[in-house]
Amino acid sequence: MASASKIALVTGAGSGAGQGVDRFMDYKGLAIDVELHRRQPAAFAAQVRAAGFSVEQAMVRPPYPFEHATERLYVTARAV
Repeated sequence: MASASKIALVTGAGSGAGQGVDRFMDYKGLAIDVELHRRQPAAFAAQVRAAGFSVEQAMVRPPYPFEHATERLYVTARAV
């Protein structure tokens, strides 16, 4: 019997596509301290590969109307 492959969707809360960092100190009236780090898809996929994964797909999508106005970055990878 073949062993099951591990698949990982590598993303983080607020993973954005692009460049730069945004810092937020307020969310709907609540005090927060969050940094949004935007990443280039190819560079982030290379970091995932360097961590020992086989990258199957790197995808960018536009924000939904109710989300912060930054593109979203998703990387699908398989543990090797």
